[in-house]
Amino acid sequence: MDTRDWESSVWGKGQPMVDHIVSIVHAETRPGVVILNHDYNKPDTTAAYRILLPWLKARFKLIALPPGGLT
Repeated sequence: MDTRDWESSVWGKGQPMVDHIVSIVHAETRPGVVILNHDYNKPDTTAAYRILLPWLKARFKLIALPPGGLT
């Protein structure tokens, strides 16, 4: 699932982007889903995950992908 956290031309920056990321993850996360995000130089994504990680941990088993992602 792509949160499109890079698409600030559509969602804006700051709180509008944080709200977008949180809402899309809440709406679309299901068991087995891989969530694509970009944290490098994306403070809005980092802020969203301060909200999302407790929510995700309470509902799902989180597994970090190895460097290089899925192959």
